[in-house]
Amino acid sequence: MRSYSIEFKLMVVESVREEGYSYRKAAEVFSVGKNAECGKNQIKYWDEKYSDGMIAEYKESGANPKPLKPSEARMRLLADSEKADLIRKNEQLKLENEYLKKLHALALSKIKLENGTKPE
Repeated sequence: MRSYSIEFKLMVVESVREEGYSYRKAAEVFSVGKNAECGKNQIKYWDEKYSDGMIAEYKESGANPKPLKPSEARMRLLADSEKADLIRKNEQLKLENEYLKKLHALALSKIKLENGTKPE
């Protein structure tokens, strides 16, 4: 039986939960198990172990490694340049969001003035 890293398990389970993959689809996409049925059962098991944003894996010695949040596991897999790029994109999206909120408030204010009601 193949063994998978905690980071890989987190990525697979996160795709099931956040991207709506079925266990079978995730098994096919991530090549988990000998076939889709075996992979489906493995991912279902991982998903059941995944709680409160964390998953822990027992080492052969029986000791538990420190659990990782899904976002931490995904960030470990990314190269530094990819991380910097994602951080820049995130900041840009935050700025765009603020701009759109202000634009929306301005448009509502204009509509209220045209209708003769007092803007809030």
